[in-house]
Amino acid sequence: MHITRGLTAALLLIGFLLPHHALCEEKPLWEVGVGLAFLRLPDYRGSDESRFYLLPFPYVIYRGDIVRVDRERISGRIFKTDRVLLDVSIFGSVPVDSSQNEARRGMPDLDPTFEIGPSLDISLLENKNDQYKLKATFPVRAVFSTDFSSVHHEGWVFSPRLHFEIDNLIKGSGLKLGISAGPIFGSSDYHRYYYTVDPAYATPSRPAY
Repeated sequence: MHITRGLTAALLLIGFLLPHHALCEEKPLWEVGVGLAFLRLPDYRGSDESRFYLLPFPYVIYRGDIVRVDRERISGRIFKTDRVLLDVSIFGSVPVDSSQNEARRGMPDLDPTFEIGPSLDISLLENKNDQYKLKATFPVRAVFSTDFSSVHHEGWVFSPRLHFEIDNLIKGSGLKLGISAGPIFGSSDYHRYYYTVDPAYATPSRPAY
């Protein structure tokens, strides 16, 4: 496996259209709503250029005894403790217009990708009211690129990380704040998709790789 060095951090601020649920003493089995995420993302992992995104998204929450679906995950309670969960990890990246990225200028554009795979989540710290949590996650995901007419497998990533979040940032608002950090390990196919420089696109400042 190749190693991508450095830490990744994300700041998420989520507002709900159904904040009255935050005030209920007993949470319902189902919830449906819409959230808003404000993100600063690199053009691709390892890029020194990044852009801001304000992204709305729908969410569904299901609080079953064995399977649970919430704003971040689909998890199964296969262990006799709530501190260890088997999760479904999903990630994605935006398409890259190489003409807008100095390092890739003159090279082919990058298609958007999506990643999916299992994750083992271990709770390290949380208060009694679930207002703040610290957990370690160990996701392994397959990576796929798509031009919306076909899909191609582009390798694997393993991205263990620590994640800290605060629920109900302002009492009764449903706002949440979270930050996560950790290294990313990628397979050779994954690195080939993002970082290969064919001889035809080599320049004095961008050697073939």
